[in-house]
Amino acid sequence: MEVIMLDNILTDKDLSTSEKVVLLYLIDKSSNTKIDITFKALENELGMTRPTIMKAIKGLQEKQLVKKENNFNNGIITANTYKINLFKYN
Repeated sequence: MEVIMLDNILTDKDLSTSEKVVLLYLIDKSSNTKIDITFKALENELGMTRPTIMKAIKGLQEKQLVKKENNFNNGIITANTYKINLFKYN
């Protein structure tokens, strides 16, 4: 990942601070712009509350930077899959 892209994310005035933190974390931990992770893992790793993370994810979805897919096992949601779309920063 290019430093320029990261600079563009960090200085993007359309993103809140929590959106920037969550997006950069997802980028860092993803493989091929895709990551499976639970809210609990995000809470533990980022030290943020669930409502803050949920709000950040929702904001990133509205800005079409992240697409969230729920994964189910026997009808129970397991880790979500996040697909990262960095079209804005390329």
